[in-house]
Amino acid sequence: MRYNVTMKHALTLPAAAFALMLAGCSSSTQNAPQPTVTQVEAIANDALLTTEVKAKLITVDINSTASLGVHVSGGVATLTGSVRTPAARAKTVAAARSVKGIHEVRDQLHIDSRVPDIGQRLSDAALAGRIAGAIFTQTGTTGVKVDVHDGAVTLRGAIVDPKVRSAAVDTARNTSGVRSVTDDMGS
Repeated sequence: MRYNVTMKHALTLPAAAFALMLAGCSSSTQNAPQPTVTQVEAIANDALLTTEVKAKLITVDINSTASLGVHVSGGVATLTGSVRTPAARAKTVAAARSVKGIHEVRDQLHIDSRVPDIGQRLSDAALAGRIAGAIFTQTGTTGVKVDVHDGAVTLRGAIVDPKVRSAAVDTARNTSGVRSVTDDMGS
């Protein structure tokens, strides 16, 4: 099918479409309130403060990223989640208060003795990542699976070369934070 459009219609259609588009845009912007610059600045400031508080909490406890929540609004930080002891709670709240721009800290933390000790330097996942990276650097293999539970390391994989296997075990044993190493790499 073929359409014949005269020059008059060719100019009228785009102009009408443009007018409708403008009308649609203006009515939607009139109905929705736009945030002011100060509101946008406040939201950005709260996001920055949230990041700064989280970074400060990591210096107190590396595991805080998994066990604690931080929300900042108007310079008021609300802490949620679990800590191991009352002393850990006090350190966490003090760390949040020390961030410049935080005017108040709302402590909604719970004490839970099952939370990893605040003095623990590395979480199991971070330790497993460090070991896997070190094994790759030493041996060039990615065939070793590293599992860590409370500092106890289990190495798995089909590693048949005795030199690679020995290097993997030695590398894991010499990584700080490791309590023990079990070699379950099949031969």
